[in-house]
Amino acid sequence: MLKVVLVDDEEIIRDGILRCLSWEELGFQVAGQAEDGELALQVIEDTRPDVIITDIKMPFMDGLELIERIKPLYPATYIIIISGHEEFRYAQKAIKLGAYDYILKPIEPEYLKSVLINIRHDDLQQKQTAAEIDRMKAKISENLPLLQEFFFKSLVRGKIQPDSLDAKLEELQIEFRGNFYGAAIIQSDDYCTPTPGDGESADQPDSTFINTIMEAGKKQPAVIIFDNNPGEAVILAAAADQGTLDKKLKIIFAEIRSKMDENCGSTITIAVGGDYGPMLNLAKSYSEALEALNYKFILGKNRDIYFNELDKAPKNEFEALTDYDEAEIITAIKLADQKQIKEKMGWLLSKMQSQGIHSSLYMQLVAGNLYLQALKILKDAGGSPEEIFNDPFTVYHKIIARQTLKDMHNELLNVLFRITDFINIKKFKRFYQVIEKAKDYLQKNYAKDDLSLEEAAQYVNMSSCYFSYIFRQETGLNFIDFLTKTRLERAKELLALSDSKSYEVSYQVGYNNPTYFSTLFKKYFGVTPTEYKNGLKNRKE
Repeated sequence: MLKVVLVDDEEIIRDGILRCLSWEELGFQVAGQAEDGELALQVIEDTRPDVIITDIKMPFMDGLELIERIKPLYPATYIIIISGHEEFRYAQKAIKLGAYDYILKPIEPEYLKSVLINIRHDDLQQKQTAAEIDRMKAKISENLPLLQEFFFKSLVRGKIQPDSLDAKLEELQIEFRGNFYGAAIIQSDDYCTPTPGDGESADQPDSTFINTIMEAGKKQPAVIIFDNNPGEAVILAAAADQGTLDKKLKIIFAEIRSKMDENCGSTITIAVGGDYGPMLNLAKSYSEALEALNYKFILGKNRDIYFNELDKAPKNEFEALTDYDEAEIITAIKLADQKQIKEKMGWLLSKMQSQGIHSSLYMQLVAGNLYLQALKILKDAGGSPEEIFNDPFTVYHKIIARQTLKDMHNELLNVLFRITDFINIKKFKRFYQVIEKAKDYLQKNYAKDDLSLEEAAQYVNMSSCYFSYIFRQETGLNFIDFLTKTRLERAKELLALSDSKSYEVSYQVGYNNPTYFSTLFKKYFGVTPTEYKNGLKNRKE
């Protein structure tokens, strides 16, 4: 129901208006009456009506003054003016003051009814519009953090125009002001770019990484943090002067390192751009932080790298190692000479480190070529990559995805050793040493209930499929049968030489189910473990 107040100095007029319509059927309720403008002010304050129907000419305070008084206080209130023909000029002024409509005396009930129906429709439409605006505001508020993050990502990439900056800041309710601004990139040292189907890459960072950085950074004012590439976060900071900004960033970095160690148990590298003003220069600072991050490849992990402190003398990296000769490493691979491979690879590592080559692309080219050459040598020796690696492409990706020169070197060296181990087997027929190595591993680990073919194959640097093949060829038994035989032979020894009960022996040789162990023992030796132990006892007696 919309509430109505009637204001007229003639009671008969007010009573006539009250009686001429079925107010409730129209959706209205007459909430109060007044005989002049002064009294009407108190009634309006008490009832807060939606509609006021008022005469123009009244003692003490006329209708025009009443409109002037109430419109600023209740701007949404509908005001209908009652006027005579001789008062029409006043009615025009009333419309200018904000009255909704006017009705000439004598009042026609049908016309008043039509005006009220229009008011009801207009009020409903306004309320629906207001509700829609509220819903839109709520939606914007809900998505505001995402919109703010998108703004800052666009800002550091130079995609915000100077003439739209202030409007965007106001629109997105961003309070981030200062005279100097700086950007930094935080990168997880444990992250390795994933490959589809890659089962061998390092663990990927979860939400703990960015949440930990957010938690550490929120203690400082004028700081923005958002996730960047996988395993990376960006920090933007503002301050009144450079000294304050540098101090703020150092505090944040120390807090982040502490929190990362506490929550994740991992290290990070922080690359820092220069300090600049105004805000749009964050794009320059961010670009410098990206360049500083490239130096992680040569400088190593777990450090702060400041762009302004780097030796940025240009180097032609692709011509830097003029005395590098990959033929020596390739020859060592052909001979399966791991000592020479290690020595030559070590020389390459130290040479690149001493020359300060920070481009991972250069080392990726070197490593990729050596890997492909090694696979070709393997093929010439009668082998195939699939016999060593489940997925040769994943192995290549794992090499080139390493974040530092040393890590990439170590990963490549490990792969070359696996290939040359296999060349020794394939080309020089050294199966015996590999199988003996596997047998020794089984003898030391048979008590592990989850010991598997895959684990043993990995230990001798072979693919599980090929290891299974040569193991059966060399021993005459498949892996499971050999492991079972090893366990049961050891079980006989324990039953004969110790006081352990049958179920205890079961656990000692890698079987968590004593019933299954007993069944297996009888299948192999014709008696149960208990019968075997009792038989030994009887013979001694």
